[in-house]
Amino acid sequence: YYTGRMNLQSRYDVVISGAGFVGLSLAVALARSGVRVAVIEKSALSSQLEPSFDGRLSAIALGSQRLLQSI
Repeated sequence: YYTGRMNLQSRYDVVISGAGFVGLSLAVALARSGVRVAVIEKSALSSQLEPSFDGRLSAIALGSQRLLQSI
């Protein structure tokens, strides 16, 4: 987790915009297969600790659960 500015000298194979459920799942899957991944999120991680944060959970189908567990 990096909270500052990205190093412009760094090289990434994929840049993912959005650190939501889908973005982070994709980032993990790609990184585990050796892809250099950067995830860009507009909200600071600390904002998730605020009382106003909408921390809804997602319901997923069994097939999706199996896919995520394989990552």
